[in-house]
Amino acid sequence: MDNKFYYKTPAIMLMMFVGTTTAAYAAENEVVTTPTIKNATNETIKPNSSNESKVPVNVIATNDLSNPASIAKQYSLTQVKNNTKTASTTQLTTTETSTVEAATTELPTVDSTSTETPTVEAVTTEVPTVDSTSTETPTVEAATTEVPTVDSTSTETPTVEAATTEVPTVDSTSTETPTVEAAIAEVPTTALHPKKTAITTTARTRTLGTTATTKRTLGTTARTRTLGTTATKRTLGTTTKSKNIDSMSVNEVIKYNNWNVPEYEKSFFDSPKIAYRNGVAKPEGIVAHETANPTSTIDGEIAYMKRNYTNAFVHAFIDDKRIVEVADTDYISWGAGPVANPRYINVELVRVYGKEAFSRSINNYADYFATNLLYYGLPLDNAHYDGNGTVWNHKGVSNFLGGTDHTDPIGWFQANNYTFDEFYNLVSEKYNYKLNGTMPATPVPTPGNTPPKVTPAPNSTGTVVTTNERRIAKIKMKNTDIYSAVGSAPTSKADSKSNTAYYVNKKAVLDGVTYYSLTDNKNVPRGWVKSKDTKSFSITPPSKTSKRFTLNRTATNIYSTPWGSSKQIVGSLKGLTGKEFRASQFVKVGQTPYYFGTVNALTGWINLNHMTLKPVASKITDMKNVSLIGRTDAKNTVLYTDLKSAKKAQTKAVDMQLYINQQAKKNNKLYYNVSDPKNKFLGWISDTFIKEKQFKTVSWTKMPYTIKKSSGYIYSIPGGSKSQRIKKLSTLPSNIVQVIRTDKVGNAVWHKVLLDNKTTGYVPDSYLYTQNVVKLKAPESLEVVVAKQSRLKKPENNAGAKVVFSTPARAYNERLATDSEIKANMDTKDALNNPVLKYQFLDLGQSEGISAKHLNKLLAGKGILENQGAAFAAAAKQFKINEVYLIAHALVETGHGTSRLSNGLGISKDNKKIVENTTKKYYNMYGSKATDNNVELGGIEYAKQNGWDTVSKAIIGGAEYVRKAYIDNGQRTLHQMRWNPENTATHQYATDVRWAINNAQIIARLYKTLGMDGLNYIVHEYI
Repeated sequence: MDNKFYYKTPAIMLMMFVGTTTAAYAAENEVVTTPTIKNATNETIKPNSSNESKVPVNVIATNDLSNPASIAKQYSLTQVKNNTKTASTTQLTTTETSTVEAATTELPTVDSTSTETPTVEAVTTEVPTVDSTSTETPTVEAATTEVPTVDSTSTETPTVEAATTEVPTVDSTSTETPTVEAAIAEVPTTALHPKKTAITTTARTRTLGTTATTKRTLGTTARTRTLGTTATKRTLGTTTKSKNIDSMSVNEVIKYNNWNVPEYEKSFFDSPKIAYRNGVAKPEGIVAHETANPTSTIDGEIAYMKRNYTNAFVHAFIDDKRIVEVADTDYISWGAGPVANPRYINVELVRVYGKEAFSRSINNYADYFATNLLYYGLPLDNAHYDGNGTVWNHKGVSNFLGGTDHTDPIGWFQANNYTFDEFYNLVSEKYNYKLNGTMPATPVPTPGNTPPKVTPAPNSTGTVVTTNERRIAKIKMKNTDIYSAVGSAPTSKADSKSNTAYYVNKKAVLDGVTYYSLTDNKNVPRGWVKSKDTKSFSITPPSKTSKRFTLNRTATNIYSTPWGSSKQIVGSLKGLTGKEFRASQFVKVGQTPYYFGTVNALTGWINLNHMTLKPVASKITDMKNVSLIGRTDAKNTVLYTDLKSAKKAQTKAVDMQLYINQQAKKNNKLYYNVSDPKNKFLGWISDTFIKEKQFKTVSWTKMPYTIKKSSGYIYSIPGGSKSQRIKKLSTLPSNIVQVIRTDKVGNAVWHKVLLDNKTTGYVPDSYLYTQNVVKLKAPESLEVVVAKQSRLKKPENNAGAKVVFSTPARAYNERLATDSEIKANMDTKDALNNPVLKYQFLDLGQSEGISAKHLNKLLAGKGILENQGAAFAAAAKQFKINEVYLIAHALVETGHGTSRLSNGLGISKDNKKIVENTTKKYYNMYGSKATDNNVELGGIEYAKQNGWDTVSKAIIGGAEYVRKAYIDNGQRTLHQMRWNPENTATHQYATDVRWAINNAQIIARLYKTLGMDGLNYIVHEYI
C-alpha cells in the first residue's frame, strides 16, 4: 500500500503548455502592457515533472515515445548514443525524470537607485510534451537576441508590437516599475537535444548606468514574476481583462486554471480485508458516487462512515480541497450493491458549492479515477451506456448489475450543468497524459461575456486512447512519417530504416487513426507511426527453452530481431549447415516460431523453418518416492503414460489438484508421477505444468468441529480446485462436522471430514473451529424436572414459570406456561447444534482472550463505554469472565453507556447525597449495590468504597462483583441460571421460560458483530 501512495503523486495536467496563446494569465487577472519593443528573445519553460507512472505488466518496458527529443537523432530510427536503456524484466515500471531547459533571455537592467521592480510576464506559446517516465533530460535551446533600451526621460507609455518579444531596459532614474509581457516564441521540435542533466539558465543583462546582474529561472506555468526582491509592484500603462469562468464549461475552467491536485491522504480504519472476486489487488474498475448531503463535510462523511461501516463504506472521499482514502483499494468495500462490491473501487464526491469549488472537486475526482486505473493496469472504458467497462457510476450499476437503486452522481452533475460524458472525457485526458504525456487543448480566456475559444493541439481534435500492445512491425515505405507524440506534427521520415523490424509495445487511437509505438531491439524508442503504414504481426512473450537444433541448407543469416531484415543481420550462416544451434529463448511472430540462441559464436534469432530439432535420447535419473501435492496449469497440461516414451495420456488434467507420489528426471528435466483424489495413477507431468507443495498428515485426532463460514465448500482433495468441489457447507444438515484427520498442504491446514452418507471430503481450517464442550449428565430425567417446575405454578397468585408476550394494546403481558412449553425450553437435546440457541450453554466463567481492538467494535457509539475494550479485556482476563457476556451485562445496566450512574456522579463526604457538577466523580458500570430504593446513591457509595474514580477502574473492579454475584454460585451458563439442572426448581434467576433463549440471542448478535464464535460451553444432558 505504501508503494501505491508513492505512485499517487499529485500531478498537474500541464494544460497551459498547449496551444498558441500570446498572453500569460495570472491567477485572477490578465495584465497587458504596452512598452515599445524592437528585438525578440526566445525563451522556453523548464517543467518540473517527476511523476512516476506504473505500466501494466503485460507491456514491454521501453523508453516513453512522447518525449520531445531530437528528431534528427531519436526519431530518425537510428541508434542514439548514450540514450539507450535496458528493458525491465520484472515490474516493467520506469521512474524517470525529464527536464526541459529554459533558454537564455536578456533581461532589463535596473539601476541601484530604483525603488520599483520591473515585472516580466512570460508566455509559453508551445512547449513539447515531457513524459514523466523518462530518465533522459531533453534540453530546449533557443537563440538569444538583443534587449532594447527605454529612455529614462520618456513620459509616454510605449506600445507593444504584436510580433515582438523584446524586454526593455529601464533607466536608473525611473520611479515606475514597467510590467513587460515577453512572449515565448515557438520552439521547433527539431531543436531538442537529449542531455543527461538539467541546466539552470542565467539571464544576461545589458547595463545603463550602474549594472545589476539578475538570475531568473522560469517554472512550469506562465505567471507574473518580478525581477528583484521588493514586494511593491506597479504597472506601466496596463489594461486588465478578467477571467469569465461563467461562460466556460467545467472542464474548460479546470484546464484554464491548471490546478494542482492535493496530496492523497490516508485515514484508514479497521475495515474488513476481503479480496475482489479475481483476487487481492484486482479491481475491475471504479464506481463514482456522490454523498447527496447538502450540509455535510468531508470529515463529517468520513466520521459517519467509520461509525456505520457495517452497513456501508467506500474507499475514498473527495472534495475541492482534499482526496482522502479511508480503506485499502486492494480489498473490496460495500458501497454499490452485492454484484458491484466484489468488482469495483468505490469513491464518494462530497458536495461543494459554487462553480469554482465544484470544478476543483471534479478535477480531483477525475485525477483519482485516472491514477487508480493506471495503478491497477486497467484500460479506459465508459460503462455508462452498455454496462461494460471500467469507469462506472452508481446509476449504471443500478441499470446493468442490480442490487441497488441509486442513481448518483448524475443528479448532482446535472445540478451543476455537467454530464458524465464530460467527466469521462476529463478522466481520459488525465489518463492519457499520465500514461504517455498526451496533452489536451487549453481554453483561451476572453473578456466580458465573449464565449471562450479552445485552441486545439496540433493535428488533434479528439481524445487519444492508449492501450498496451504486443506486436512486431516493419515500415513499408521510405517516405513514411514518424511522430514524436500522437497528435503532433511529423518529425522525420523513415528513409533507409523502412523494412526494419521494430517492437510495438503501445497502440494509440486518435480521431479514428491507429498509431504504433516503435522500439528497437535495445528498447530505445523510435517514435510513433500510423499502423496503416506498417506490416505487422502479433508476437508472443519470450519463453525459456533449452532445445538443440541443427542448421538446414536454407539457413543463410542470423538476425538481431525476430523476423529481421537484411539491415538486422548479425552474421552469415553460409557453410554452417549441420552445425548445432543452442536455443535459449522462443517467440512466435504470427504463427511462425523463432528461436534465439548461439551457433559458431554467433548469437541471434533464426526462423524454425531453417533448422531441425535434434533428437535427444531419453535418460531417466533421480527417481524417488515423495509426498507432495500439486495444482496443474489452468490452461494447458500434458500427461505422459510412460516417462520413457513420448506417448501422451488421454486425461486432460487442467486446473486440478493431484497427489504426487514419485518424481524423476528425464534428460535433466523434472517430472512427477500424479494420481487423482482416489489415488488412481494418471500419468507423468513436467514440473512446468504443475505447482507442487509439501503434503503431510499432522493429526489423526477424531473430534467434532463447528462450521465458521457456511459459504465454503467441501473438496475431494486438500487444496482442491473449483471442479473438485463436492458440496457447499451450507447444505449440511448441521453446523457440526466430524473431523477424522488433519493434513497440511504447504502452510495451509485442511481437515478430512466424514459426512452422513459415509463419504469423505476436505475442508480448509479457516472455515472450521473447535469448541470446548463439557457435557454433564443431569441428575434427573427431563420428565422429572418438568414435573418439579410445574409444581411451582400457583394460579391463585400468578406464581411459577411464565410466558411473556406483547399485544397491540399492551407491550408487556404474561401468563403461566404449560408443561409442554416448560419442557420445550428446558430440553437441551440438539440445541448445541443451533448457531443461536447454543449460547444458552456458553461458559460465562471463562475468558476467551478476545482483543481490545475487537471488543471496541461492540462499544462503538455506546456513550461512556466507547473505546473501553482494553478495560473489558483486562477485567475478563483478571476475573475469568467471558468478555462478550461482561459487555452485554454492562450495556444492559448502563442503558448502552448513557446512565447517570455510568457517566459518573459525586457524593457528599457523609455519603448521604449525590453531588452534582463536581470534579471528583465515581462510576458504576454493572449496577453493583444499586438497590431499588435509591439506585444512584447506593451505586455511587459502593463505587466510592472501591475507589472507582475512572471508567476503567469501574469496569475492571466491577467485574469482580459480577463474578461473585452471578457466576461463583455454580450457575455458569444462562441455561443453568434459568433452570438450575443440578438442583432444579431452586435458585432460579427468572420466571420467563424463554429468559435463557432471549439472552442467548443477544449474545449471538454480539458474537456475529465480532465475526467470531464462542469457544467454551457447558451443557447438561437429561436422561
